[in-house]
Amino acid sequence: MRVKGLPYAQAGLTFDARDARALTVATLGTALGLVALVALAAALTGRPLARSANPVSVVALALALVSFVGSSAIQRITTQSFALAASPNRGLSRGGVAFGVAMFTLAHVQVPRSPLYLTNVALFGLASTLLFAAPHRPSYALPLGFHAGWNWAQVVLLGAPTGTEPNPLTPLRWPAGPSWLFGGVNGLDEGWLFTAALVPFFALTRWIRRRNLDAP
Repeated sequence: MRVKGLPYAQAGLTFDARDARALTVATLGTALGLVALVALAAALTGRPLARSANPVSVVALALALVSFVGSSAIQRITTQSFALAASPNRGLSRGGVAFGVAMFTLAHVQVPRSPLYLTNVALFGLASTLLFAAPHRPSYALPLGFHAGWNWAQVVLLGAPTGTEPNPLTPLRWPAGPSWLFGGVNGLDEGWLFTAALVPFFALTRWIRRRNLDAP
């Protein structure tokens, strides 16, 4: 079966047990990695992470994760659809990737943002799009897990500010460190720690692609 001449598998529109495992590992690995990085940065700046006074429900945390998986799936499918549509051949071209990243970034420009915020959002879109294209068979599992785990860790586990009321679910309190590092009212997105946290995912993409090239 095909979607506008593109096989479902090549469009990433298949999901099997391997994808389920990749999604689980990517989601939990991203979340735990981001929490660890923020905790390290907070400790180094003399403001270690502290537990919040909010009663935390495991069920509520799980439901929040499901919600983030769903919302992230919509954004990921939309972004990769733009990227695929702008690619002249089957698979993602550089132009297609650039177009998809541009659309992802524009979708997050709701009010005037700082240049660092827009740069970080664009880099996030690039990392997630490259994760989609990195495996032999394009798959939403890695970018979806990356996206959902990142947002869940930042907003729910760490309680990063988002310009609204504090999240009552969060088991931790966002560190009151320097804004250039930890961001501003929009959370980690406006800090250099966000930029640094993306580096491992670009490295992961490069490793997967190199492994594919070396495979017989």
